[in-house]
Amino acid sequence: MPTPIHESDVLIPQDTSTDENDWAQIELGNVEVYNAGGTLVSLLQADWDRPLTVVGRLQDVEEEQAHLLRNPSHANATIKVTNVTRFSYAEYSDKSVALYARGEAGWFILGKPARPYRGIYQDMIEAVEVMYFLVDYHRQTSKDIFEEAAAELFNKHREFLVWMMLAKKENVTWGATATTEETERATAQISKPTS
Repeated sequence: MPTPIHESDVLIPQDTSTDENDWAQIELGNVEVYNAGGTLVSLLQADWDRPLTVVGRLQDVEEEQAHLLRNPSHANATIKVTNVTRFSYAEYSDKSVALYARGEAGWFILGKPARPYRGIYQDMIEAVEVMYFLVDYHRQTSKDIFEEAAAELFNKHREFLVWMMLAKKENVTWGATATTEETERATAQISKPTS
């Protein structure tokens, strides 16, 4: 991978007075995410007290986004986005999942991961899929979802899931769900993801 150029040397920062939901979405390929110690980690661990660095190659900077570039020759540059403390995720109508890291120039879509990052990337996608499964389940029925397969996935991603539940993500009041008992057991073991 080429030496990454800092995001602010390649892209113009967004106006912070603008609602961040209206910020540009810029795709990165060959993506990796590192903690402060230089270890590959899940983007889902990003937090104010645990900033991460995202490294990736700009993908398809479209004509309508060309104004974001400081120099047109950097349209396919490998960049590093430092101090990432916020992430987002989305599920599309085809049930595919996207992951986003908030930078200074916008929301960076984590596209295709670099080879060493593929396992972590797939685990992040699976964790978000499980989160949406729990949300869909909660909104549709009150059946006990902790059958063997669901419990296995919940346990595998429990740190992320409990953290999202405690943060009341997806506008769900988790205290009144079938997941409450399992969540209470998990929160006794953890308070937020570890690096």
